[in-house]
Amino acid sequence: MAWKVALVLDTEYSVGDLGKLVHQMPAWAVDTPARREAAPEIRREAGELWAPDPAFTLFTPSGGNDRAETCRSIVGTLLEHHSYAASLQLIGVSCSPDLIEILSDEGFEQAPGGSMKVFLSESPSTN
Repeated sequence: MAWKVALVLDTEYSVGDLGKLVHQMPAWAVDTPARREAAPEIRREAGELWAPDPAFTLFTPSGGNDRAETCRSIVGTLLEHHSYAASLQLIGVSCSPDLIEILSDEGFEQAPGGSMKVFLSESPSTN
């Protein structure tokens, strides 16, 4: 069970970095041809590390090029699969009032300090 989950919206974030990231926390990433090709190996290397949560998930954004809208469209599904997530690390999206509102609606608030976009839940879900 993972308490921290990465949401990678940057399509330039490398496959190698994703492989490393999955050893730190489960990751959801925007689907690209290179990621799709690397996914089986990334999942194999992660093994059961985050079981029963999925270690590496690819998704096709429905928000077009608007990364905040992509976040809005996927975060609910991400939380269904990681119901104990207390922290989200966002990669490749600017921190904007819209993004803060989107994540606030899901019970998250921006962590103080630092440039990394980490959002914390007041308390993990118990679903």
